[in-house]
Amino acid sequence: MDWTELLRADPALALPERHAEALTRAAARRFREGAPGDALVLLRRRMRLSQPPAAAECALLALTASAAGARAEADAALAEALLADPLDPATGLVGLRLAVGREAVAAAARRILAGPAAGDDAVAQALGALLSAGEDAVPRLDFADGHLTGWAAWRGEPAPALLLFGPGGERRHVLAVCPDLAFLPPGARGARIDLAVGGTLAGWRLERDGRVVAQGPLHARSRHRAPRPTALPPRAVPPRRPIRVVMPVHGDPDTTREALRAAVLEVGRQPGARLVAVDDCSPVPAITALLESFAARGLLELRRTPVNLGFPGAVALGLDGADGLDALVLNADATLPAGALARLAAAAYAAPDIGTVTPLSNNGEWTSWPLLGRAAPVPPQAEAARLDAAARRLGAAPVDLPNGVGFALFVRHDCLAAIGAPARIYERGYFEDLEWTLEARRAGYRNVAAPDLFVPHHGSRSFGTDKALLVARNLRRLRRRYPAVREASAAFRAADPLRAARARLEEACPPAGRPTLLVGPAGSPTLAERLHRLGPTAGGATERGTAAGGTVVLRWRRAGAALCVELVRPDGGAPQSLAFDALAEADALAAWLAALAPRRVELAGPVPPAGLSDAILRLDGPFAILAGDPEAGAAEPLAAHFAAWRARLGDRWIEGLAQDRATHAVLARLLHGDPVAGRLVTDAPEPRPAAPHPAPHSAHPPAPTGPLALVMAVPAPASLGFARTLGAALAARGARLAVLGASADDLALIGRGVGVTGRLEAGEFAPAAAAVGAAALALPPADPSLALFERLEAQTGLPGARVDWGGAPPAPPASSLVLDRSRDERHTVQALVDWFAGRLAP
Repeated sequence: MDWTELLRADPALALPERHAEALTRAAARRFREGAPGDALVLLRRRMRLSQPPAAAECALLALTASAAGARAEADAALAEALLADPLDPATGLVGLRLAVGREAVAAAARRILAGPAAGDDAVAQALGALLSAGEDAVPRLDFADGHLTGWAAWRGEPAPALLLFGPGGERRHVLAVCPDLAFLPPGARGARIDLAVGGTLAGWRLERDGRVVAQGPLHARSRHRAPRPTALPPRAVPPRRPIRVVMPVHGDPDTTREALRAAVLEVGRQPGARLVAVDDCSPVPAITALLESFAARGLLELRRTPVNLGFPGAVALGLDGADGLDALVLNADATLPAGALARLAAAAYAAPDIGTVTPLSNNGEWTSWPLLGRAAPVPPQAEAARLDAAARRLGAAPVDLPNGVGFALFVRHDCLAAIGAPARIYERGYFEDLEWTLEARRAGYRNVAAPDLFVPHHGSRSFGTDKALLVARNLRRLRRRYPAVREASAAFRAADPLRAARARLEEACPPAGRPTLLVGPAGSPTLAERLHRLGPTAGGATERGTAAGGTVVLRWRRAGAALCVELVRPDGGAPQSLAFDALAEADALAAWLAALAPRRVELAGPVPPAGLSDAILRLDGPFAILAGDPEAGAAEPLAAHFAAWRARLGDRWIEGLAQDRATHAVLARLLHGDPVAGRLVTDAPEPRPAAPHPAPHSAHPPAPTGPLALVMAVPAPASLGFARTLGAALAARGARLAVLGASADDLALIGRGVGVTGRLEAGEFAPAAAAVGAAALALPPADPSLALFERLEAQTGLPGARVDWGGAPPAPPASSLVLDRSRDERHTVQALVDWFAGRLAP
């Protein structure tokens, strides 16, 4: 792919503010031109930008990857598109095109039909797929404010009849065929539906010749809300009121039983509290029996809905008669710990204008722990109790939220009087809590988090596979009604005011299980490569150490007078927000590391300053020294780092681990004759045989068909300058340069016709080399990522070029070309160009 030609076609590729959209345009153009491989390279770069891709861009990636033969990547991209917006029309059509099997085709078609923005052509394709798959009839219905609207499509004769049923019995309606429906596929017939319906409905059926050809439930919505009082929040904190706990129940008896038992115990601890469970027309007999058994023992008040009202309607029924009471709306898959009601009430009455309170949770959207907005697995009961006890002990003050979250939402009585019951516009559930609490803000009340309470929450157990479509439909409704919610959410995410509270909880609760501790400077390629080689399997053992899921990474960096230490678990578990100043908070850091009690400590880079190094050396170990991270391709600092760690550790180090052959050779010389030389080991990849190469003075050496790929695992100004010089020199010889990774200024290189993939994880370099069609590899002299580079050579089988660290064994060569590191950049670039053009023997 020639980036110079791409720039001629669309100069916006080099403009920061338009780069993302230009990449997508260029990819679509190359795909239409029959070059899916080029389109794939462009879209992969688009996905790596900080600006999140739209669902349609992910869908385009899925289509392109499928055309390029990368089916696994296509499936992953389509899953991302569906996660971003399952109702996006482009995503729906791509999903339908890529679907394999009857069930997958039907699911893709139904997603298109559920989307309000799908055009007639998309609807026709979806209907055609369903009817061809054997569906007799396909309707789309909406039941709002007593009005049923929509349409039905079918094949054959006669037209089906529509039956509506509810507590009042059944009503039959004859469908009148409409010949002018533009969205009907060939051979299909259809009818529009527009009926005024009194009362409540439970569901519908389409019948023909006495046979049911389609059926489903109906969930009533309402666009109207009761008038709101105009009273403002009180000037002083009001007197406390008794609490009503409202728990809507529909499915999943196991989590419901757990949640009910915990709620009953907690209500018993709080004077005047009362539990109201709402059976929202549950189809599960075990749920009905469970609720009745609790009600028979007087442990709760049981209310039932005549038809399935969904979460908003069930909450409204549970709140009926709660005037003057505080309320806790609790999901049937959220488990209250001891003292939860007291802590929620304490937060609600901490200030006159607090209206709603949401606790921390593993799955709490804004209040999720350990990662903001990302659900984590429900912790085991003992771990959940440990987290809640720590949160209670820390006693952090309430933190403002843009909105409350309904899995465990406490609403103070005066706020409840001001906002009434949740809106019924959101069918079944999702986002009714967001609108409800936005109304509280509009009335002058604050929504806050209670960081001193942790409530485990399973999430989505009642809605199952319907969740994605419910979320997408209701999110559209919410954004139409509250256009500013997107900006408010983005601002909260950027500010992340709960980060400090999450970090304090992480500090109080180091992960159990004695994980491996990896220590190194921020940006260390040695740490990145080590994590890649350990692998993603959580808790699994490897030959030397544990996998990434059983690992905590400690990265340190200097920041003025501070020594910043950040701790993170690569598998997404805690810690994720924990940071110390190792100089000012040396004792706290040492205490946390001691409580972590790692089973093994692996050390990369130089010995950090006292404070951090002292805390590390207090650990029991065992210790391994990860050799690597030379500076500017020089072997001396590498040997010095290893020797410094060895001197500090004494006999406590069990091995020195080199991830590449050159580093192993340097350290072997360092330990030559040393009785502990046997502790030096390596997991360097096996060298590949040297590839055949033309004679250095061949009259007509073959020209490379692909670019020279410059591997940049560590962005640096020196590597950027090297790439500019090398790219210009290659272009003068009719060859091209591509950068694998991120540079210090990607667009500066792209503006010169050099393709740049963008930031890559350690495992993505080899696929990226194949995607750009690399003919050879090179490592910039300033990039210390030799371990990654050797692995990349072994994985791809491509010839490689790098400068000499002073440690590469003479045979077989670690690279096809090893250059003298004492030469200046001009000579190094010229040697690389000559070698790549086939004029210099390996």
